[in-house]
Amino acid sequence: MDVRRTLASFRAVPEFQLRRDPRPFPNWNQLGVEEREVLMKGYCAAYDKEYKELEEVWLRLSKAEQAEAAKWKSEEEQKKKEKKKKTAMPTTPVASGSGSGKGKEKVVEINDSDSKPDLAFRETCIGCEWAKRTLKKLHQSLINLDIESENRNHLEAEGLYYKFQQQMLDGLHMAMDQLMKADELELGLLTLQHRYQVDMLVPKNLQDSILDNCGRIIDRYNKIALTYEAQMKRIALKYQLGKAFKTQVMLLDCDGDVVFETEAGSVAKRGRPEDEDTESGPTKKARLDEGMASEEIKEKEKRRNRDLKRMWRKQ
Repeated sequence: MDVRRTLASFRAVPEFQLRRDPRPFPNWNQLGVEEREVLMKGYCAAYDKEYKELEEVWLRLSKAEQAEAAKWKSEEEQKKKEKKKKTAMPTTPVASGSGSGKGKEKVVEINDSDSKPDLAFRETCIGCEWAKRTLKKLHQSLINLDIESENRNHLEAEGLYYKFQQQMLDGLHMAMDQLMKADELELGLLTLQHRYQVDMLVPKNLQDSILDNCGRIIDRYNKIALTYEAQMKRIALKYQLGKAFKTQVMLLDCDGDVVFETEAGSVAKRGRPEDEDTESGPTKKARLDEGMASEEIKEKEKRRNRDLKRMWRKQ
């Protein structure tokens, strides 16, 4: 590897162009769910491979520069020590008493062990032909690599959170439509009973099937909504989305009304309990009228007939 190549010259070379986002393709909406998953898995694998290769290149260049900087620093310190030895104080003559040693010069050396060497690191280009040119800083795109990745993951988590929320609202809308159709069937059976004014009551199996169907609709929606709630809470906690992403799931009570989870508590099924005595009467009307006084039953029948007559007149 060429050690003269600095981190300032580091760029994403054309070889790192493996990943291509398949979602902007024209035929993306025409693909099936499995085909989309296969394309997205390939895209993610290519993205991870490219990121790993870029990181390896960056680490290799960084280690090479550190090694060259340490080598250059040791050479500079060695040159300074040699220069100080050469520029020592000149020799001064020292007079002696007598003898042949009179008038000889004594060399006085300066011990610079107490002096502090200049350990400041100068950021200069290693091995460059322009020795005095200042080393450029790290490229901004590499500095912000981790920050951009974190922001991208945060935005993707928010999108996934809103996607779960939208699916929960769609499920609620579908459940309300199904409950409305069940109520229309029940009202149609009661209308037929009062229109023909016969003693024959509505068959028990038809009445019970409508009630059980309503209970199944409510129970199925509540299970799906609670599953979405658990996923939304896990996403908000893992990516620290903040207080604005407080999950409040909407459930259906036994009457088919929308309530929040804190208000609902335990949501009961709308249908008949399994341990209820089914032999108490043939229809819903007969079961509701148990224990009532005869006058109350007659008054209730009159009110119901008046309401049905008004509804027929409007039609």
